[in-house]
Amino acid sequence: MSKRILSILFILLLAIPVAASFKVNKAGLPKRPQNSYVYDEDRLLTKQEVLFINTLSEELYKKAGFGLAVALIHDIGFADFRDYALNIAESWGVGGKSNEGVLIFAAMKQHKRSVEVGYGAEGYLPDVLVERLQQKTIVPAFRVEKYGQGVISLAWEIAQVVAKEKGITLEVNTDQLPQEEENSPFGLALIIFVILFLLVSKNGGGRGNGCLWFLLGNALSNSSRGHHRGGFGGGFGGFGGGGFGGGFGGGFGGGSFGGGGSGGSW
Repeated sequence: MSKRILSILFILLLAIPVAASFKVNKAGLPKRPQNSYVYDEDRLLTKQEVLFINTLSEELYKKAGFGLAVALIHDIGFADFRDYALNIAESWGVGGKSNEGVLIFAAMKQHKRSVEVGYGAEGYLPDVLVERLQQKTIVPAFRVEKYGQGVISLAWEIAQVVAKEKGITLEVNTDQLPQEEENSPFGLALIIFVILFLLVSKNGGGRGNGCLWFLLGNALSNSSRGHHRGGFGGGFGGFGGGGFGGGFGGGFGGGSFGGGGSGGSW
């Protein structure tokens, strides 16, 4: 046997365990959480945030037969993150009998995230829309380590799409959802500052200057308050509403996924 053939065989033997490491070990997948729709390995979410997701998910299932689950994994090794998420969604049976459900997934060490969509929901949750919702919510939030706010914002965006498709009204309390960022408050304050500064400099001293500086102070104060209302900086209080007491976890029983959804890094 020639040295070339031996070299090829040696390389192939080395490649086998490497290739195997990229496959998902189904036996090592996290088990479906009991009485909850959230698996949070590193406990990144607060109790209030988990309660919000559970309440929202239970309402979606009872009113629309739609399953929504969350899996936040610490480390998936060298496995493909989309395959890993897909295997979780299928093994947990996310979704009702019509296979309408989604899994919000994140591999924290690998900085990967995805939303896996069941067969029955692909028509109204297409890949392009799912990616756009992630870019709007979970991606910017995770970049600043606001994990809970990113997850619940994404869950709420998905829930609104489902509610519109199914013609239902969601009753979960949304008072603590992150507020939208106001339009460039600091940019506006800077413009006002420059204008007032030029006016003061041009007019020199005098009584009129006191009024101008008063207006400037008010503008900067209002700008500062507006900034703190937006983005992903707020805290979370208690969640009420929904009317779903007791245990959670009814939205499992489907599990047919065909690769619908999208994912990437943050």
